[in-house]
Amino acid sequence: MYALIQRSQLIGIFTSKPKMRAAIETLIKASFEVDGVHGHYHFKYTEILPNQMCKQMFSLFTLHDEYFEHEVETDWNTGEILKL
Repeated sequence: MYALIQRSQLIGIFTSKPKMRAAIETLIKASFEVDGVHGHYHFKYTEILPNQMCKQMFSLFTLHDEYFEHEVETDWNTGEILKL
């Protein structure tokens, strides 16, 4: 399972990376339609592991992003996901 945040706001908990990617793409598309510009969206995620559940649940509830060690890289011009 994966937990996704954007600027310290919980976006959701997903069972797989493809589902998380689809959610990110939807958010970027909606943002582009409303604002008309792309940019860096500051998505970060962590994989929720059973042996580190306490640390990660604390991180989810307090939204301290130091435990969200993976950053989603997007192209500033197109909004395309470069690295997940």
